[in-house]
Amino acid sequence: ELLCSALPPLQPIAAMNSLSPASPSSPALLAPPAFAGELPHGSPRFSGRLHEDAPGAAGPAGAAGWLPDSPQNDPSLALLGKALQRADAPLDDPGAWAFPCAVSLAVPCLQAVAGGLPLQYLLKDVYGMSPAALGLVSAPCALIWAASPFWGFLTDALPLLGCRRQSYAVLSAATTSAGLLALGRLARTPLQVAAALLVANLGMAFLVVTAQALVVETARSGSLTSATGRTAAFLGMRQLGLLAGTLISGNAVHRGVHPHSVFAHATIAPVLLLFLALSLSERRHAGSALDLADLCARGLNVPRALLGQPGLRDPAVFIACCAMTPKAVHAMFFFYTDIAFFSPKTVMGITMTPHVLSLAGIALYCTLAESCELRTFLSGMSITVALVTLLPLLPLLRINLLWGIGEVWFVPFDDGLAVASLEVMLLPLLTLCARSCPQRLEGTMCAVLMASYHLGLFCSAHLSGFVTSSLLGIASGELSLLWVAKLLTSLFQLTPLLLLGLVPERADQGPTSLQEAAEEQQPR
Repeated sequence: ELLCSALPPLQPIAAMNSLSPASPSSPALLAPPAFAGELPHGSPRFSGRLHEDAPGAAGPAGAAGWLPDSPQNDPSLALLGKALQRADAPLDDPGAWAFPCAVSLAVPCLQAVAGGLPLQYLLKDVYGMSPAALGLVSAPCALIWAASPFWGFLTDALPLLGCRRQSYAVLSAATTSAGLLALGRLARTPLQVAAALLVANLGMAFLVVTAQALVVETARSGSLTSATGRTAAFLGMRQLGLLAGTLISGNAVHRGVHPHSVFAHATIAPVLLLFLALSLSERRHAGSALDLADLCARGLNVPRALLGQPGLRDPAVFIACCAMTPKAVHAMFFFYTDIAFFSPKTVMGITMTPHVLSLAGIALYCTLAESCELRTFLSGMSITVALVTLLPLLPLLRINLLWGIGEVWFVPFDDGLAVASLEVMLLPLLTLCARSCPQRLEGTMCAVLMASYHLGLFCSAHLSGFVTSSLLGIASGELSLLWVAKLLTSLFQLTPLLLLGLVPERADQGPTSLQEAAEEQQPR
C-alpha cells in the first residue's frame, strides 16, 4: 500500500501524461490498464519523430538493445505492474496553481542568488579561496538534488500532521528561509557558509518535489502531447528563473551590496512561498507508524525497479556522463576578474550567457531540429560545442591582443555554451523516456533522470577541481596553465560521441516495451 501511494508525488512538471481521476470503485482500479490505448501519440510540434509510431507498437530492429530480455522473469517489472494497477492520488484542490507556479520560477531564481555571483565574490574576495575550493563548497548541494526521488517519496508516504502537501510545503519554505537567513546573517566562515547553503538547498529541493506533486494532482487531463510541450516549458521556465536570479544578484554586486546582505534579502522569496503554502487546502490523511529503515527501503524500490529497465537506465547513464565532464568556469572567473579586469556588471553578463543560450537552444530545437535523427543531433551538437569552446584559447594565450579584439567578445563561446548544450540535450531524452513510460510513472522516470543529471554535476565539480588544482596547479595568482585546462575541458565535450550506443539511432526507435512488459506482469 505504501509503495503504491508513493508514485504520484514523484511526477514533475517536465513529463506529465494523461492522468484521469478515478474513484475507488472505478474499473480502472480493478483491472490492468490497456497501455497501448491509454498512451496517445505526441504532437509533432515539439516531439518531432518521437511519436511517429504507436507507443504500444513493437519497435524496429534498431531498438533491440532497448528491450528487456525476459520480462516474464523480471521482478522489477512485477513491482511496476502491481504499482500501476493500484496507484491513485486524490484530487483535493483543483485550483492550487499559484504555489507550483511560484515555486517553478522562485527556486531557480534563489539558486542563482545563493550559488551565483554573490557567493563567488564572497568566497574569492572575503575568504580568499582558490578556484578548486569554490567548487567544493557548493558541490554537496548537488547531492541534495540528486536525492529528489526520495524526497518526493517522503512527501507522499509520510504525512506530517495528516497532510502530505501543505505540511511539507510550509516546512520546506521555512527551511529555505532559515538557510538563506543564516547564510546572510550568521555564516562567517567557509564551513558555516557551506552548511547554510546545504540547508537552503534542502528546503528548495523539498519545495520543488512538493510543487510537482501538486501540479500532477491538479492536472489529471491531458496527453503525451502536453507532456512533451511541458518538458520544453519546464526547462524554459527554469532558465528564466535562473536568468532573473542572475540579474538580481549581479546588479546587487555591481552596486556594491555586500554578498551577506544579498543572501539576507533573498529570504523574502521563501517567506512569500510560506504564505502561499499556508493557503493550500488538503484533505487529512491517516498516517502510520513506520520503521525508518523500512521507509527508506520502500522509497528506493520504485526508482530501483525503473533503473532495471534499459529504456530508463541507458538515458540516465548518458545524461550523468555528459554532465560529469569537467568545466573551467571557476578558473575562468579568476581570469576575467584578475587578468581581463572585467567589472561586476560584465561578469554578470557572463553568468547570464548560459541561460540565454539555453533558451535559444530549446527554441531552435523545437522549431528546427525536431525532425533530426537523435544520434545525429547529439553527435552534431557535441562536435560543434567542442570546436566552438576552443575560441577562448585566443584570449588565454593573449593572441586576441595582436588582432585588437577584446576578451569580452569570446565570452559567448566559453563553458556557458557547454552548459547550455547539456540543457538542450535533456529535452529530447526526457521526451523519449516520457514516450516509453507507463501511465502514472512519468514523474518517477523524469525524477530519476533529473537526479542523474544533478549527480553528474556533483561529480563534475570534483573533477573540475582535480583538473584545475591538483593536476595543473591553477590557483588565484597562478593562471599560466589555464589554457591547458580550457583545452582539456573542450575535448571532454566529445564525451557523448562515445556514449551514442546508449540511445537509439532514431528517436522513433525509442523503447516501447516497458509498458508492455509491465502489463504482462499484472494479474489476469
